[in-house]
Amino acid sequence: MAAELGVSEATLSAWCKSAGVPIRHRRGVVVAEPVPGAESPEQELARLRSEVKALRATEARLSTERDILRSAAKYFAGETNW
Repeated sequence: MAAELGVSEATLSAWCKSAGVPIRHRRGVVVAEPVPGAESPEQELARLRSEVKALRATEARLSTERDILRSAAKYFAGETNW
């Protein structure tokens, strides 16, 4: 796998460890050391759902602001007598 990515095995192993991915050694042994501060899948799902909710609210607010500014620009453009 490391050769396909063009990196050394040690580099790939370090990346996997820092990301909290269990490392499977050539003998088939899985090293499952929990990474401090890592989220469980349920925690990640809850965090992502709250982020989606916040982003949708922000998108709705920005859409409303854009529509108001568009209407104001049309209004003021109509007042100009150049």
